[in-house]
Amino acid sequence: MFEPKASMPSVYIAVPEPLAARLLDECRARGKTVSEFIEFMFDDLDPEDLRPKSMTYSAQMEEAIARAERIPSGEEFTLARLFPNDWKSLPSPTAFGRLFRQELESRGIAVHAGRDNTAKMAKYRRL
Repeated sequence: MFEPKASMPSVYIAVPEPLAARLLDECRARGKTVSEFIEFMFDDLDPEDLRPKSMTYSAQMEEAIARAERIPSGEEFTLARLFPNDWKSLPSPTAFGRLFRQELESRGIAVHAGRDNTAKMAKYRRL
């Protein structure tokens, strides 16, 4: 049975009404919530196939990591500081930010240091 995790992101999508009706009918027929049905549909896939590789391994991600590595140890920074002129042109800034945090922490480059309320985004502290 599907059990939501506290850190699961919410996803909002716009779909035509007939498709939404079909999805809900299919969920009812199978006795599943929409989340359970989506999980069921992806059950046979390798979890690595579900990672958005286009953003995870993109040139922008590698550039963001390289820029973060140039920040002095102990200093705080945001993605907007790393990309002052083109932050908003990054692919899906929110999703990119989540993946960036995972990459930073898994590589031991920086840790999440809360929220920068001025920039309205996550800030990080360089290790």
